[in-house]
Amino acid sequence: MFKSIGIKRYYNQEFAENLMLQVCVLNINEAFNTISKLTHFDIRFEGIKQEPWGKVIYLWGPSGELLHITELN
Repeated sequence: MFKSIGIKRYYNQEFAENLMLQVCVLNINEAFNTISKLTHFDIRFEGIKQEPWGKVIYLWGPSGELLHITELN
């Protein structure tokens, strides 16, 4: 079971720009509505896209990291 995450004061631009994390959700529309309301953060995202494995929102965080918010088929 996931219990904690360690965060360090270290930034590697190449790592951040090549990092991808997939987060699976049960309802992609609810996730999109939540993401759309995040106006106080330096993020960018695309609308919901249909991919062979499910529906995906591509979201880039403030460090350039890419998150795939996914509702699997």
